[in-house]
Amino acid sequence: DTFRRHLMVEQHFLVDWTLHYTEYQIREKIQKFWPNLSIRKMVQHPMYTDKKDKVEVLSKFYRQKVDDFRGETSFNMYFIYDHNPKYDFRPTSKGQRMVNTAMLDLKRALRTDMGGGFKIHATDNIQETKENMEALGMPEEYNLRQFDTLGRVFDVLNFSGIEYVVLRNFEKMPDEIKVDP
Repeated sequence: DTFRRHLMVEQHFLVDWTLHYTEYQIREKIQKFWPNLSIRKMVQHPMYTDKKDKVEVLSKFYRQKVDDFRGETSFNMYFIYDHNPKYDFRPTSKGQRMVNTAMLDLKRALRTDMGGGFKIHATDNIQETKENMEALGMPEEYNLRQFDTLGRVFDVLNFSGIEYVVLRNFEKMPDEIKVDP
């Protein structure tokens, strides 16, 4: 049961670029509307004092050139767990995409409550979470799943419901294959 619960938890990331909300307000909103989400921690990032560094980091963060208000003041970063992730196709600024619905809905609700704009950022998939943390220079915040045996990898694949095929060298799988540390 613990194994199954661990597999269902996703890490996500939310940024309040202008310190519009208090941590308490974010926690209250999440608790009221998205009980599957929880804040692991909140960290305030200092403002970028060097414009060139700010543009470089935020452009890497968004994977496009960003040179605006973001990072000109301190900002709050929320490290969030989704304990029951649900994905669906939704319209986004990048077109119709498969997204974590709770995170997208949270981001949209916070933006709406503050009058719109892009003063809130939130990840909508785990790859974006990992990339955001790396761009901000804190890859250690992203807890990669690690497997001690190939059998455990297949346990995860089987539990997830993903259909897969092993095309070659499957004869000794999974018990006689060693996983490199």
